[in-house]
Amino acid sequence: GVYELTKKSLMSSGNEVSTQMIASTMGALGSCLARVPADNVKQKVQAGIYQNTISAIQGIRASQGIEGFFVGFQSTILREMPFSVIQFTVWEALKRRVQVRYKRSLSPWESGLCGSVAGGLAAAITTPIDVLKTRQMIGDAPRDASTFGAFRYIFKREGMKGLLSGFIPRIQLCFLGGLIFFSAYDFSLSVLEQALDSNSRLDDNWGPLSFNNSQLVREKEAEEV
Repeated sequence: GVYELTKKSLMSSGNEVSTQMIASTMGALGSCLARVPADNVKQKVQAGIYQNTISAIQGIRASQGIEGFFVGFQSTILREMPFSVIQFTVWEALKRRVQVRYKRSLSPWESGLCGSVAGGLAAAITTPIDVLKTRQMIGDAPRDASTFGAFRYIFKREGMKGLLSGFIPRIQLCFLGGLIFFSAYDFSLSVLEQALDSNSRLDDNWGPLSFNNSQLVREKEAEEV
C-alpha cells in the first residue's frame, strides 16, 4: 500500500529507479512501526524467555515499559531499508527485462519468480544486520550498547561466522517468501485495477441515465405539488 501510493505520487519525477527506492524506503519505515513490537514478542517466546504471547507482552511491559517493545528498532530499520530497496528495485528491474525480452506482460507467478530472486539476493546482503537485530531483541548483546556497539560485540566474540548465522536458511525462506508475496501482490494489484477500471466504465455508461432518471423524478414531484 505505502509502496504503491508513494510510487504513484512520485512518478512525475521521471527517474524510475530513484522513485522505486524512495517508495520502498517509505514502505519499510511504515512496516517497522508495526513489525518491531510484534518481533520483540515473537523472538522472546521463541528463545524461551516467556512461555506464550500474553506472558511475553506482560513481561516486557513490566520490566522495560513501552520502550521494551521497540528494542532493536534502529537495527530493524537498518535491515528493512536496504532489504526493501534491493528487493523492490531488483524485482522491478527483472520484470522490466523479462517484459522487454518476451514483449508481453508477466503473469502473477512470473512476477513472483522475479520477486523470489530479488528476495533471496536482499536476504543474502542483509543477513548480518538481521543477526544483529535478533541478538538485540533476545538480549544476547549488551542492552546499553549502541547498534554499532552491539555489532562490534558480536563480531569480536564470534567473527564473521556469527554475523552470518542462518545465512542459507534465511535466503531459502526469503526466496520462497518472495515467490508467494510477489505473486499474490501482482495478482491483487491486477484485480484491484480491473475492478476500478470496470467501475469507471460503469459510471461513464450510467452517468447520463442516472442524471435523466433524477430529472424525471424531480419533474414528477413538481407536477404532484
